Amino acid sequence: MKRALMVVLLAGSSLVQAAQPSLNAVEYKHLNAVQTLIAEEKWQQARVDLRKLAEVIKRPYASALRLQTLGQVELQLDRYPQALQAFRAAYNLEILEEAQQLQLLHLRAQLQLSAENWKTGSSLLEQWLIAQRAFEQKAPTQDENGQPHASRIRADDYLWLAQAYSQQEKWKLTVDRIRTALKMRPDAPENWHQLELAGHLNRKHFKSALGVLRRLVQMHPKEDYWSQIASLQLQLNRNRSALATLRIAYERGQLKKGSNQRLLAQLMLQHKMPYQAAALMEQAMKQKRLKRTHANLRLVASAWGQAREQDAALDSLQQLAKRKPTASLLGRIARLQVHQQKWGEAERTLHRALKLKARNPERLLLLQGIARVRMEKLEDARRSFVAAQQYADTRGVADSWLQYLTQIQG
Repeated sequence: MKRALMVVLLAGSSLVQAAQPSLNAVEYKHLNAVQTLIAEEKWQQARVDLRKLAEVIKRPYASALRLQTLGQVELQLDRYPQALQAFRAAYNLEILEEAQQLQLLHLRAQLQLSAENWKTGSSLLEQWLIAQRAFEQKAPTQDENGQPHASRIRADDYLWLAQAYSQQEKWKLTVDRIRTALKMRPDAPENWHQLELAGHLNRKHFKSALGVLRRLVQMHPKEDYWSQIASLQLQLNRNRSALATLRIAYERGQLKKGSNQRLLAQLMLQHKMPYQAAALMEQAMKQKRLKRTHANLRLVASAWGQAREQDAALDSLQQLAKRKPTASLLGRIARLQVHQQKWGEAERTLHRALKLKARNPERLLLLQGIARVRMEKLEDARRSFVAAQQYADTRGVADSWLQYLTQIQG
């Protein structure tokens, strides 16, 4: 900000020389002496002399030049409130040429914004933009060499406005101004685009935000941008698009956070890609991007189960059971063991499950009975089926098994 504001100092000497016809000899002598001090960078002395000149210089035009120069000196000394005061006083005299008045107005706006006076600063800068456009429209379009005059309105002016409006949470104005800035500067830095993104997000204009994020991810392919795109796509119920976004990022090696990889796995499960989901989760835990928490292991087990990878699913469930065995979890393990005809393991697992006082033990009792039949523990099997017979849901099946046992034992 200071470098931008200090540009006006370069014009200090020429301003006094151009004003010489309107200054009397005494005024010119005093102001020219100050310009000499400025040229020698004797800022403190220049400041002292300019303040003393208030007693000598009384005429409006000369006073405006004195105040303008004082503001420049205060600015160099990092005395921003004093600089603002001097520039305001010079401007309010309304005696300088229009171009100089506009320059003072611009400086006042910048100083207000640098002091985080967002409302006042943005108002002054908007005022300057209107006045500057009008001034340039009536000014000659070419210089004496036939070259077109460059506008004094810069992309930075609209950036400052966008920043000021964002601080006031005026998001529509933020978006309007930063878009103008971006049109004026196609090679704008990343944070300009981020400001537009913030405006759209705060207005809940998610489709427009997606456009900015796609632009950002092309310029700077960062993980946060990929995940933000996916998040907005989910917000818009575009789950398949979110899956595609995260898969592209993952395949490019730009999806490294465990939380993002877990989200990708969940989306794969939703879209019937259980094997890929399980493999991704296993890899993430192996690389320590994800912890082997109960929730993560349960997700892996579910994915392997849906992929019909029974050995992998069983291994994941058993890891869960080591951490926190429950009747429901042990029941799932037992069903897989029965399916794989691991009768002895299934019987032991069911014994543990039933000890945990399952909420619905009847189905566990049926499985236990079946495992015992396969192991030819017929009396033990009979006890399991008799116990299952006490429950309405499994009574019919238990009766059938008991009849079968009677036949084979007979």
